Amino acid sequence: MTIIGEMVSEQNRHSFRLHWAWIVLASSFITLFINYSIRIGAYSVLLPGMVRAAYFFAYILFSPLTGWLMDRIGGRWVISFFCLFLGSGTFLMGRADSLAGAVFFHGLVGMGAAAIWTPVSALIQK
Repeated sequence: MTIIGEMVSEQNRHSFRLHWAWIVLASSFITLFINYSIRIGAYSVLLPGMVRAAYFFAYILFSPLTGWLMDRIGGRWVISFFCLFLGSGTFLMGRADSLAGAVFFHGLVGMGAAAIWTPVSALIQK
């Protein structure tokens, strides 16, 4: 091996590299932080109990489905797809002009939240 080759390999050994698992962990933390901020802080304080019940029932109904989907197509796809439900439901909650609309949109948020917690916890454990 040449001197230059030894110097390059020595530099590579001591260079800082971020392992991909840290990126997955950080993005999972950010996703869960946003999810719980929406659930606990954004609308739950202001909404009547029946609207929060829509979130709860959607969350309960979609948790097994999202776990099954994660086994079939993978956690990244499930989380990415259902984050659209979480984001659009949150946006539409701000635009709701009736109780029925608020119930439906908060149920949409519950669907997205179910798909975040179940796959993220399994993805981090893997």
